[in-house]
Amino acid sequence: MKRIVFVSNTSWNLVNFRMPLIKELLLKGNQVFCLAPKDNFTKILEALPGLHYLHLKYVQARGMNPFFELLLMAHILVRVKRIKPDLVISYTIKPNIYAGIICRWLNIPIMNNITGLGSEYKEGRGFSKAIGKMLHYTLEKSTAVIFHNSADKECLIRDAIIQEKNTYVINGSGIDIEFFKCRNKIRRVNKFLFLGRLLPEKGILEFIDAAREILIKRKDVSFTIVGDSYSVDNEEIRIALERIRDDKSFTIRKFTDDPRSCLEKSDCLILPSSREGLSKSLMEAMSMERVVIASNVPGCSELLDNGKNGVILEEISWRSVYNAISTVLDMDENEILLLTESARNKIKSEYTAEFIVNQYNNILHQNFLL
Repeated sequence: MKRIVFVSNTSWNLVNFRMPLIKELLLKGNQVFCLAPKDNFTKILEALPGLHYLHLKYVQARGMNPFFELLLMAHILVRVKRIKPDLVISYTIKPNIYAGIICRWLNIPIMNNITGLGSEYKEGRGFSKAIGKMLHYTLEKSTAVIFHNSADKECLIRDAIIQEKNTYVINGSGIDIEFFKCRNKIRRVNKFLFLGRLLPEKGILEFIDAAREILIKRKDVSFTIVGDSYSVDNEEIRIALERIRDDKSFTIRKFTDDPRSCLEKSDCLILPSSREGLSKSLMEAMSMERVVIASNVPGCSELLDNGKNGVILEEISWRSVYNAISTVLDMDENEILLLTESARNKIKSEYTAEFIVNQYNNILHQNFLL
């Protein structure tokens, strides 16, 4: 029996993305600890038989106050020294860095998971010098570094943050295809959905601009935005949302932890993102046999075969989104059924939770003899 510690910046992350692996390790008789801040999902971790939940304090979602960062690192250090784990599995930027440094100091095996480079990474410029140096120090001695797409791995190799040795690419976090299952097949496409954080890099402005242009010519279509519109920092996005708030062709809803109802009420998910780790919202929509439109960028392009199981944008612009919407509006029933059935088959064959757990099992056996 091994003592294994999961470290993440939210309980939500562990429940929604890591639960299949956690349950697999428990099933094998390991002693599993989850170190994460308290949120609405902590009770699920606490209720899981055999799992030890530990409250992770001092996590700032966005801030970088040095005092609190030192407190956070010290807190992880105390927890890890007390548990004496055989393996640490970390997710998200701060746990990856701080748990990685601590495991290097204490000579504890660690599996770092880079599920996406995130907003800290700037295309063409990489990470800031400070974050880059910390990541290099952290990952240099990591037992295994896991990525969700090859492009992210190549970026960190190119920036001399990691070497090829002990790096792996897996197919994301996995989808429960019975949970995300179609209950009403679509015959035509006229209800479009944006589901995600309302950030410039997610393509929300391109979505809104394209939708407004479509509505000039078509009155039989509707657009839904699911995201927290009341915590938007970007002024341009705030103005764009206010402009459409009273338009009956648009619906704006708060972000939901269970997107199935949003997907069931929509025909097509649009994601004009500039970068993803491996988009779970796309996988969920594909599993539920919805038409998907997405950017030709890492984290999206791996999932789509243009015209066969989805539509890939020519570029990230409102005009490209407009053209893609026009394309799916012109599809007949047979084209839609072929597209959406192929999408679900793609998820069933390569992106199920069971498939991902098997990928993890191979890595764990190879590196940690688990």
